[in-house]
Amino acid sequence: MIKNWLFRIVIFLLLLFPVVFVLLISNQEIDRYQPQESIIRSQQAFGYGEKIIVGQIEESYPLIGTIDSVSFESIFIPANSTNYYLFQKQDELFAGKALYMTNGKTITSTVSGMVYDILSKPDGIEVIVKTADELVLVGNLNTKQTLEINKTYYTEDERELTLLSIKDVYTEKGQEVIFSVNKNDFQLNQIINTYLLTGKIQQVVLLAPTDCIYQGPTNQDTIRIISKDGKVLREQEVTVSIRSHYSAAVNGVDEGELCDIEYGRFQSSNE
Repeated sequence: MIKNWLFRIVIFLLLLFPVVFVLLISNQEIDRYQPQESIIRSQQAFGYGEKIIVGQIEESYPLIGTIDSVSFESIFIPANSTNYYLFQKQDELFAGKALYMTNGKTITSTVSGMVYDILSKPDGIEVIVKTADELVLVGNLNTKQTLEINKTYYTEDERELTLLSIKDVYTEKGQEVIFSVNKNDFQLNQIINTYLLTGKIQQVVLLAPTDCIYQGPTNQDTIRIISKDGKVLREQEVTVSIRSHYSAAVNGVDEGELCDIEYGRFQSSNE
């Protein structure tokens, strides 16, 4: 009788062993895939950090345009069957350059500039030359600040510009402006890509690099703050009072904090 009980117990244990084994293995696998609370996930900065500092700033805005002229002179060439002209529209002229040939003689220009137009006359042709005597900069200024007509401003490389006109209409390129310029500082048809100083200066303000600032999820000026080891700490909305070419006066961040300048450039390039 006792042997039968022992036999049954042995059989029961043998049948129970696989079940216990499976349960132990399952618990080990479950523990293996449990999240580790000690692991802290953080996002890495795009690039290096630029420090937010206290300093002085002079307001400036992008100015893009072309140097044109409002002064013209004309050259009259009498009709002659032997005339051979050495110029056409848009050609550059200068005093002493060969203009045309007639009866075996070469006639030179007495005027410097660009051939703007050629008008036919009953007794010859009139060449209209745009000269460099009165140059203007025709372009677009990317600002909504109020500028004064007839006031002299300066570019960031200290060249003088006097505002002649400014349109109230704003486009994607900004406001259309015309400045008179010093003919010794510019050349006719020169492409201009510079910054105009408005004369507004702020001292002892928090300054962040302009490239750090981008439009955040709520379309507000935003700066991404990172740690010294390049970890993202937060995205911070800021208030910008004035801007210059390289920096902007901001509120909402602290002196010494680092901003992710490469992330700001990346975000701005997608706007």
